[in-house]
Amino acid sequence: MADDGITLPQYQVFINFRGDELRKSFVGFLVKPMIFGKINVFTDEIELKGTDLQNLFARIEESRVAVAIFSERYTESRWCLDELVKMKELMEEGKLVVIPVFYRLSATACKNLEGAFGDKFRKLNWEYRSEPERIMKWEEALVSVSNNIGLSLNVQSDESKFVDTIVEHVKRVLLVTLTKERENSKNQNKETFTDRTITGEREEPDTTPRFGVEQRLKQLEEKLQFGYEQTRFVGVVGMLGIGKTTLAKMLYEKWEDKFKSGMFFPDVGTMSKEHGLDWLQKRLMQELLKDIRPNIGYTENAHEFWKDDLLSRKVFVVLDDVSGKKQIKFLLGKRDWIKKGSKIVITSSNESLLQDLVNDTYEVPRLNSRDSLQCFTNHAFGLDYAKGKFMKLSRNILDYAKGNPLALKALGVELRGKDEAYWEQRIGTLTQRSNKMIQDVLSRRYDELTRGQKDAFLDVACFFKSENANFVRCLVDSCDSEAWDDMRDLTDKFLVSISGCRVEMHDMLCTFAKELASQALAKNTGIQFRLWNHQDIICVLKNKLEIKNVRGFFLDMSEVPGIMSVDAKIFSSMCNLLYLKIYSSAFLQEGKADFKIGISEELQLPLDKVMYLHWLKYPLEKLPSDFNAKKLVNLELPYSSIKQVWDGVKETPNLKWVDLSNSRKLNNLSGLSNAQNLERLNLEGCTSLVNLLQEMENMKSLIFLNMRRCKRLKFLPVMKLSSLKILILSNCSKLQEFEVISENLEALYLDGTALKELPPATGNLERLSILNLKGCELLESLPECLGKQKALEELILSGCSKLESVPKDIENMRYLRILLLDGTRIKETPEIYSLQRLCLSRNNAMVRLQGNISQLYRLKWLDLKNCENLRYLPTLPPNLEFFDAHGCERLESVANPLALRMMTEQIRSTFLFTNCNNLEQDARDDISSYAQWKCHRLALECYDRGVVSGASFNLCYPGFEVPSWFNHQAVGSVLEPKLQLRWCNNRLSGIALCAVVSFHDNEYPIDTFSVKCRIQLENEEGPPISLDCDVGELREPGKIESDHVFIGYASCLHLEKRLEDQYSGNNSIHTKAFLEFYVNDACKSEVVNCGISLVYAEPHHVPVEANPYISSSKKSGGWLDDLLGYIFLSFFCVIVFAPHYYLRFLKFFWPLVAIFLCLLAIGLFMEWKDGKPKQQKRSQTHGT
Repeated sequence: MADDGITLPQYQVFINFRGDELRKSFVGFLVKPMIFGKINVFTDEIELKGTDLQNLFARIEESRVAVAIFSERYTESRWCLDELVKMKELMEEGKLVVIPVFYRLSATACKNLEGAFGDKFRKLNWEYRSEPERIMKWEEALVSVSNNIGLSLNVQSDESKFVDTIVEHVKRVLLVTLTKERENSKNQNKETFTDRTITGEREEPDTTPRFGVEQRLKQLEEKLQFGYEQTRFVGVVGMLGIGKTTLAKMLYEKWEDKFKSGMFFPDVGTMSKEHGLDWLQKRLMQELLKDIRPNIGYTENAHEFWKDDLLSRKVFVVLDDVSGKKQIKFLLGKRDWIKKGSKIVITSSNESLLQDLVNDTYEVPRLNSRDSLQCFTNHAFGLDYAKGKFMKLSRNILDYAKGNPLALKALGVELRGKDEAYWEQRIGTLTQRSNKMIQDVLSRRYDELTRGQKDAFLDVACFFKSENANFVRCLVDSCDSEAWDDMRDLTDKFLVSISGCRVEMHDMLCTFAKELASQALAKNTGIQFRLWNHQDIICVLKNKLEIKNVRGFFLDMSEVPGIMSVDAKIFSSMCNLLYLKIYSSAFLQEGKADFKIGISEELQLPLDKVMYLHWLKYPLEKLPSDFNAKKLVNLELPYSSIKQVWDGVKETPNLKWVDLSNSRKLNNLSGLSNAQNLERLNLEGCTSLVNLLQEMENMKSLIFLNMRRCKRLKFLPVMKLSSLKILILSNCSKLQEFEVISENLEALYLDGTALKELPPATGNLERLSILNLKGCELLESLPECLGKQKALEELILSGCSKLESVPKDIENMRYLRILLLDGTRIKETPEIYSLQRLCLSRNNAMVRLQGNISQLYRLKWLDLKNCENLRYLPTLPPNLEFFDAHGCERLESVANPLALRMMTEQIRSTFLFTNCNNLEQDARDDISSYAQWKCHRLALECYDRGVVSGASFNLCYPGFEVPSWFNHQAVGSVLEPKLQLRWCNNRLSGIALCAVVSFHDNEYPIDTFSVKCRIQLENEEGPPISLDCDVGELREPGKIESDHVFIGYASCLHLEKRLEDQYSGNNSIHTKAFLEFYVNDACKSEVVNCGISLVYAEPHHVPVEANPYISSSKKSGGWLDDLLGYIFLSFFCVIVFAPHYYLRFLKFFWPLVAIFLCLLAIGLFMEWKDGKPKQQKRSQTHGT
């Protein structure tokens, strides 16, 4: 059964069954003939042994075929169902064939969970109700597997014959499966090695082309505009190994037949070096004119000489791996020889070469995760997937390769055939040792760099990867005026990237660069050394090695074992040191850093060239006197023991960034007096600092000043810092006076200070966009001039407990977006029409909001939490995304409507009235009415705009009843409405859900809380459809004091589409629905009542009343039954309660009987008409 090219798994067949029901009977009979037929079979002994389920999953992954034996007691076992979920996953990935066997059980009962089989499953669900996702996976697996072609054994069947049937069927499936694998293995192992002068695949040798290439090919074709008679020059660029050559080669092979002449010119850069530019031009002319000029030789100015011949034909030329502009200009000349409609493609790893030479550029993207996995596993295993633990290990490779085909192929080839231990060891060294194939490709490119570019490349890899780009630029610019040009060149060559304002480098390149730096240190080559590996540094420190030519020294103290004393003269010999950093990666992650280096007071730092000095927890009281700061750009001594920076005043013409944060002993800044070019100064947490230097006025470039938590600071000196944009004085708790020290301030943080008032000059800050006064408890008023601030966008007054009003002119602020007034005593809210966020929480002075708040059309966030005296809520603005009135204990009434009813683009919103226990019933009805309208409005908006997902509405208020407009209701948490045919064909857009939650008088506050609903739609034949919906959630709600009603809306346009697909076929329609509401919280809250309504996108239709196609669980006969009931009741009342009018009644008896019979006939006709589609559908189903 196996081929030489296929390695048989440990187990070919895995049997999934209910152990104690079938192990000693049917399964025992089944295993013996399989073993006799040379089938490696595994039966589940796990339930008896209690072994880890993961071992069982490994056996499933090793198998080719799985047999799932469904019996009556199958759904008692979570083991069986977990196995089945794993089997379904592998089946969907094409890695396993699953054969269902129905042992004395019908396939329908298995699919629809009927009878004892379904009862046992529901019982198991109840036991694992805290794991809803697991239950859902069980259900999906049961349905999915039971839909496969299977084998059935009924009560009358012969078991022995049935066993033989299963064995033969399994053999056939195994034969087909192994044959396919054999063919795939042969195809995938055919690797073609073509000479680079023909294929041009020097940069990315044999990168398998099919992974993700179709999409890239299509994108490149669009840029070339093959369908138009236009000449197009397109550059194909990207990092080394990304697949430029492969893509260009495939493009050429696809389109070369559509042109009179063409050429794929491989490896132009190398060919130019080896043969010269003249040879390149001659070779191109020979290829383009070979059909009419077979013996063409070198001709000076060949384009002009052969121009007439060339203009007679459209050409398609690919110039691959170009390394210089001269190559392009020499090959293409003036371009006047190129006929209209020709296409020219140029691939290069240097984007700057193509500037002004092409019409458009296509950057080849990295492979996505799926294509990356296939590319790697194809080279590692000869398959499109990995098995068992190798899948997890493969993910580590993918994280390292980051979608680069060269890295994926090279590492796949290296790891092919190796065992798990080797994989783990190699993954551990990925960032330390390059792959040989990758090394060869990168070495050639590295050798082409200039000395400055090489330095920049190695510096980024060893020191500055993921650092701020502006910071790196400041450093390199100070070192050499052309250094940043070198960095830009590396970016153009895709060796370095600037992403999110940070300097980044691919891990493959970073490993290669660090390996080069390590080799330089080991060989003592004489070039500048870079010390960043903690083991190398520890060796230098312990052995007191004198290394003169050190460029950078980066030591991570978290890697140092134990405390190590350092010689005071260790840095004396490093006269060329540019970058010195002693830090702790653990401190960044955990906020803890043990100082593990012992330094004496006699430390020497005679560093004349140092530009960057970062020393976390520097242990001495100042920097040594021999420290030379002339070239210093960045000084960082956070959490240090310094009292002053250095003795006296030093020349610091290049100093731009200083960080002395949390240096609690610092009390003297005189050392920075001459730092006139300083741009950023961070003094946060310097608790001994009493005042600032008057000489700081000379810092004309200072943009950022942070003095947060300088608790002894009482005032600022009178000075002008013309460039200062950001001033942070947060939590300077003794600061009582504030002077404006810059009229160009854009952000001013005075929160947590002791200010009683702001100076009038605050009104002159025309560029101020953020003013934070949070927690200024002594602040009683704001200057009227503050209202003249035209640029202000955020005004934060939270916790200003004495503040009773804001300036009148504040309403003229056209750009104010955020206004936080929580914890103040402001009684009236200002009318600021630009507001998007307004917070009034914890305001006990406010009794009611102003009625014109509804006109704030841009307001999206309104917070009224714990406004204990608020009694009335006016109509709210229409675009609110979030409204919170939690804990407004005296709130009694709300306006009707709750919010302006108008067309908006807002499709997500939340309204919370938790713990508003004094709300009158009319107010609760108004809130519920708004929810009904909002659901209808969302239905219309989503249906008309085609918004499939993302639309939601959530509302919560105290109550214990489901609103009457929910036409399907039930006591408890489960609802099972019946739906008629075509119930979703009448512009169904969403589902309105309601749950009443009892909190059982919880004594402890709730941290997080959410209500969800799981919906399952079923039919008699097709698979069920499941979806989960959010009903509502509370974030940090605290203690909830009563039952609450949660109403939510969920869009279901995607559901409608899935159902429409079934309507178009002959499948039966989902007419059964099962809904279960559940609560996620740490307390024992529960759903006590629930309800739903289907919401239709009908402009003039009350959306959540019963649709004609819905059969409500509350209404069995509809309006006809009600009418007939009234008629019978009337007859009964007349006969029983009015006997003395009996004779008079006989005169009208027969006319009434006639009317009754007519109504009955009409009703029967309508019932017959309504049931006709159902009969037709049933007949079609039987016919099928």
